[in-house]
Amino acid sequence: MFSRAIQRQTRQTTRLFSTASKQLNHHGPSGPYSNLPFKVHNRRIPYAVPHTIFFGMYHDIKTRKL
Repeated sequence: MFSRAIQRQTRQTTRLFSTASKQLNHHGPSGPYSNLPFKVHNRRIPYAVPHTIFFGMYHDIKTRKL
């Protein structure tokens, strides 16, 4: 009974992650700004413009007195 419990534990701790490593072989480019869902470099409108407008509007709405 005790030996079966030890065998069960050793089987769980010796997992091989071959499936996960195969899936990671085909990922996109890595590096800074590559994992963002929006484009930062080479934009027609610089990123700072919509960023400033969006957060400026949020700040304006939050600081208004009703």
